[in-house]
Amino acid sequence: VGLTGNITAKILTITGLTTNNKVFDGTTTATLSGTTTLNGVVGTDNVTLTGIPIATFDSRNIGTAKPVTITGYSLTGSASGNYSVTQPSGVAANIIALALTVTNPVAQNKVFDGNTNATITGTLTGVVSPDVVTLTGTGTFASSTVGNGIAITSTSTLGGAGAGNYTLTQPTGLTANITTPQFSTGNLVVLNVNSTNVASLVEYSNSGTFQQTFTIPSTGTDALTISYTATSEGALSRSQSGYYLGLAGYRTGTNGSATDRVIARVNSTGTVNAKSVIPNAEGYTTNNIRAVVFSDDGSRFWTSGTGTGGGVRTNVFEATSGSVQVSSTLTNTRAINIFNNQLYVSSAATTFHGLSS
Repeated sequence: VGLTGNITAKILTITGLTTNNKVFDGTTTATLSGTTTLNGVVGTDNVTLTGIPIATFDSRNIGTAKPVTITGYSLTGSASGNYSVTQPSGVAANIIALALTVTNPVAQNKVFDGNTNATITGTLTGVVSPDVVTLTGTGTFASSTVGNGIAITSTSTLGGAGAGNYTLTQPTGLTANITTPQFSTGNLVVLNVNSTNVASLVEYSNSGTFQQTFTIPSTGTDALTISYTATSEGALSRSQSGYYLGLAGYRTGTNGSATDRVIARVNSTGTVNAKSVIPNAEGYTTNNIRAVVFSDDGSRFWTSGTGTGGGVRTNVFEATSGSVQVSSTLTNTRAINIFNNQLYVSSAATTFHGLSS
């Protein structure tokens, strides 16, 4: 009987390959490692594996154990016609997020607001085109108080449609300043002095609403008291910049031969620094200091008052001696302030009345 049948090609398999993890690069290209083994060849048949394999991730996005498709293998040899080959399968690898950096990061100075929030600017570096990735530069000040060179820890984040394929290397070594806020223009600050010479300042809005109280220390290195025994004593002034109030008084209660004159600088956060001193023997001896005004940056002051060595005196802030008399003609000086970068003072001397610039 003339029977017939088919002999079909035997299917060979390939083993020995692994797929390598990679850092996100915006492509689906994968790479392979290992040595291939062709499995299933009969006896000594002349069959070998040939071709350039192409490995492709299922998508360009990051992920773990992402499936990889391998193509490109074929068979050669005199007996290869009796076989077919199955491309390697069941392989997977990871695409790891690409770390971006911030070029020229800068932490921004800010005006005191009571919190530690910081803003960081810079240029995001390393984004793969055409991905859209944005930088939200945030950070945390080590302290919420006014100061210079305060350390900042970056808490910046990434945004944008492509952000999921990236991580951010936080910038380090950042510092910035928290500066004193200005006193609100139009507000009123009132000096209160009690029966024991202790002073405080009370701020009201221009509509009369209470804002805050500044307590002036009456003991310690920043002690300042008011004798309230002379006209215009305790006259307040605000620096031209709006950052500081000036208040002049005494270390121990009242004017007298052994009492130093004290200069207080008060900022809008309630910080009182009364370390500046004009010794009794140096100025306003045995009489009254009336008022003080500060430079825009608070680094220098000018005072008014009466007595030996009185008139207008000046020194650098926090100095405890060495003040200089800049006006001896006007000895009985009272209110003092700076307008349009000019120093003005009022006087009650018998030879002069009014304002002098």
